[in-house]
Amino acid sequence: GGDMIALIGTCRTTDTVAEYNIKLRLLNPGEEELGVDEIPLPVLFDVFTAVWILLLILWIINWIWIRQKVVLYFVLCGYMFIKIISLVLLLAYFNYKHNTGLQHEGVAIAFNIISILESVAFFSVLLLLASGYGIINNKPARRWPVIAVLMASYGISQLISLFVLATLFG
Repeated sequence: GGDMIALIGTCRTTDTVAEYNIKLRLLNPGEEELGVDEIPLPVLFDVFTAVWILLLILWIINWIWIRQKVVLYFVLCGYMFIKIISLVLLLAYFNYKHNTGLQHEGVAIAFNIISILESVAFFSVLLLLASGYGIINNKPARRWPVIAVLMASYGISQLISLFVLATLFG
């Protein structure tokens, strides 16, 4: 590493305003667009995506083999599917950044929305497990409103935290 200094000046002595348009492209060795801490991420997300797809396939095979119509199986399958979408969006984000050096805002926004859905799906899995162990009242008439309110409040809190982070860090 080293320091970089850029000096821009004008030789005119009058009060003339000078305007400059400068484009500066900083690259890592090997003309790599990603930061040093981001270089391994595309490969890592490739591996994670493959692992989650394999887990989803095995889960579906297990689900078909057992042939039970349990809500928990369906919710876990949905969670795995959302997780795969999240990983694919992260992979697309870092591949785009690797190829262009730019951040794709649309992919970043889609990832944030999917990550909120992922959190809500994971939270719903935990709530369903909790109802199975008697932590939440097990009667369906009482259980589903509680789960719906908890999931909605959790999703809203995730949206609020995302808004606060976007406001603080632009």
